[in-house]
This record gives sequence, C-alpha cells and structure tokens, in this order.
Amino acid sequence: MLAEFGPASLLAEIRQGGTLVGLGLLGRRARRWDMLRSPSLHLGEVDDGASAALTTEYNGFLSVRGLEPEISRAGLAAISAFGGWRELVLPGVAPHLAAQCASVRLTRKHLAPFAVFGPVDPLDGLSRNSRHQIRRSLKLYQGMDLEPVSPEWFERLAELHGAYWRGRGQPGAFAHPKVAAFHRRLLAAGDAELLRLSHGGEEIGYLYNFVHDGWAYAYQSGFHYDPDPRRKPGLAGHLLAMRSYRAQGLRGYRFLAGDSRYKSSLATEKDTLVWAIADRGDPLHRLERWLRS
Repeated sequence: MLAEFGPASLLAEIRQGGTLVGLGLLGRRARRWDMLRSPSLHLGEVDDGASAALTTEYNGFLSVRGLEPEISRAGLAAISAFGGWRELVLPGVAPHLAAQCASVRLTRKHLAPFAVFGPVDPLDGLSRNSRHQIRRSLKLYQGMDLEPVSPEWFERLAELHGAYWRGRGQPGAFAHPKVAAFHRRLLAAGDAELLRLSHGGEEIGYLYNFVHDGWAYAYQSGFHYDPDPRRKPGLAGHLLAMRSYRAQGLRGYRFLAGDSRYKSSLATEKDTLVWAIADRGDPLHRLERWLRS
C-alpha cells in the first residue's frame, strides 16, 4: 500500500515491556462531509484517499496473536491522546472496536456471510434450492475444473470483472491504476491467490482470494456469464473453491461484506462489519449530531 499509494502520516506503535506487540497504520486527510470540514485519521489507510478503493475489511491493528483486544484498546488510547485530528475514520471494523470509542457514529453496517467447514461436503450444508442450482450448474457445464494460476492471470480476471461492472454503469474494483498496481504487487509477493475455472480448457472465470489464519476470504471474481440463466458460474465456482480449501484443512470460507444473493446461498453464518467515525466530542460535532437527530 505504501509503495503504490504513497506515505501514511502516522504509525501507532504498541509496546509491552519494551517489546513491539502492535501496529496501526493511519492516513491523515482533510475530509469534507455533510456539515464540517475536519482533519481526519483513517485506520488502515494512507494519506492518498484512493487507498479507500481497496475496501479493507476486518480492519484493525496488527497484533501478536492472543493480545488483540488489549492492543486495540491501547492503540485507540494512543490515537486519542494524539492531538493532530478531529475525526478518526474506522472502515470495515468489527463492532466491538468502534464501540470502544467514546463519541462515535456509524455510517454503514453490513453483514459479512461466511461458511464454516464441517465433517460433510460444503454442498450438503446448504438449502435444498441452493444444492439444486449448484448441481444443475455443474451438470450443464459437464463438469468444471478449478486450479490455482500464476499472477499473470490477474489481467484476465480484471478484464472479465470490469466488463461485468461497466455493463451495470460502474467502474469495478480494479479501474483505478493504483489499485490495479497494488493487486499486481500483492499477487507477485504471494500474499493472495488466483483460481481459474474452466471446462475442457475453456475459460469460465476467476476467483481472487486471500488465505489467512485458517480462513479463505473471497475478495473478487470475474466470469463469463452464460446466456442460459441456469448456468451459475459464481455459485458453482465458489462451491468448488470451498471444497478445495476444506481438503487443505482450512476452517471456513468468508464472503466478506455485502448482501449478494450468492453469498447468502452459500453461507452458513454471518458476521457484522461497520464503518464508523469517532470524534473528540467538540462543540461542532455535538452540533452536527443534534442537527442529524
């Protein structure tokens, strides 16, 4: 992120007995919103506002394992004591992190569906309708192959993904040059993976996923959508990915924030993620809250 988007103004360091145990990356910007113009700090982002297009989720402080709650509290306390801001923007965080701020307003809240892998095939834990649609899709494709591919295939993913979203009047996740460069760098470093879906060597689509701490995270995708609506490459492709990750010993598959129907169809449980703005409780922010109410 620093290499592609430029510097961050602050790095919060949390130490225990002199040992570094936590970090928080903070970008500083002049942020215009409804009624006030306030300098703000953005957790997990840098000074360039384009970094928000990466849509970080499960955001927070980097911490050593087992000390996450303590590091979050210490990090927020350190930021609060720092005088160079009037708003702290918390994008894509767990509700309990935002709740630790004394004066905070939620701007968005999204469910984040996920599936926990059990002793049975992931398909067996889905609804009857979802099972029927996936089995029918796989049958109509006469089988579907899933394989990991090299970072060079990112260009095909971005092309298919962008074509779909441009057809809906939106630019897509990789339209900004800095965002695309960031993902090329991330994939080249081996910190993300691409999965290619095909049938008889013919391209069907791609999944772009992260794997961390025993979980797979479905970040983006791009598909050839068939004129036959019974063929559902997304449902079938994610199911194959879930089977593969389960075979590798992962705990589950996270679909990240959003209420897309395919996510609900494949998920067994749901998290909640929030986008929030904390402030110092100064008179202008109290006035703003009063006007909102």
